[in-house]
Amino acid sequence: MSVVVDKPFHRLDAKTWLHDRPEGDVYKLLIDVYRMKMEDNYVFEAHVDEDSIYGGARDGRQGFERFLRLVERQRGLLPSWWSKEKAEKCVAVGMKRDQWSYLGYAIQKDDVIEHYGDRKMPMQLRMFAEQVYGCGPGGQDGTEMRKLQMMIENGELTPIRFDLSSLFSRR
Repeated sequence: MSVVVDKPFHRLDAKTWLHDRPEGDVYKLLIDVYRMKMEDNYVFEAHVDEDSIYGGARDGRQGFERFLRLVERQRGLLPSWWSKEKAEKCVAVGMKRDQWSYLGYAIQKDDVIEHYGDRKMPMQLRMFAEQVYGCGPGGQDGTEMRKLQMMIENGELTPIRFDLSSLFSRR
């Protein structure tokens, strides 16, 4: 990403997660939201869209175009500059075989973390997908987790990390 946004979970809550970002970042994020959703459908629900790579399509172009139409129907999720021409440019970015964003590549949670250098990026992608599709992975509602993450962003809570390595170390 060329721009890191402040308080991404607040922006998700306000439905402005894609706003105030460079055009190229918006395209890549939309592609990754779609790819993460297709992975989650496959892993958590044993469901595949026929027009996705999981359903045997050579690339996910048709499924991604359908996804963009869904996003466009959700009022306010896309930046004000979004248009039909921008949607076409977004699809074109996803068709570049030599790029991370190629719609013919599957992604997993660990890939996303490594690519963005952010452990919470898969959660952000999933929460945006929830705004588009109406539910999170496996039909879950991410509202409480989003609120928790917002509290962490505000400094109201400190995230707890567990180090379990000592349980598995050899003596």
